[in-house]
Amino acid sequence: MRISDPEYIVPVVHCYARCFICRNPVPIRRDKYGGLILSERNCPNCGVFLDDDEILNSFAVNLLHTSAIAAANKLISLDLATIPYILAQVLITYLGFPIWARLFNIVIYHMPIILLIRWLYRYWYRFRFIDDEYLDALKNLRTSLALWLAVNILNLILLLV
Repeated sequence: MRISDPEYIVPVVHCYARCFICRNPVPIRRDKYGGLILSERNCPNCGVFLDDDEILNSFAVNLLHTSAIAAANKLISLDLATIPYILAQVLITYLGFPIWARLFNIVIYHMPIILLIRWLYRYWYRFRFIDDEYLDALKNLRTSLALWLAVNILNLILLLV
């Protein structure tokens, strides 16, 4: 997967709203033009009537929540890239490559930090949720940010050596 893939911050999620009575998901279909079909006005689980505002508000909250967790999981999966990054920097330092070769590698590995900060701005600073799944993803993402910052500081130390 490319680092510039837009799904790292805005992943593809399926359309669901939540019933305000039973809290079960209510599927929302799309027409061929991408618009939402709100013809199913009753909850399939409890049968309560849902108006447009309730459906759309619930859909927006569910969309943000699901995309936040999916994007966090994708960003956390980048943590394994720290191992070859450290190994490459130690090897480049040991072999005595020029500074321009080291700087190229530094620029590439600042991208995960930028993506993590974008996630924090979009899904933590602007919108916040209080459920356990979101808080767990947030904790893992902060750990990932600390890991990437530590690795880049180690790389800066190796650059100065």
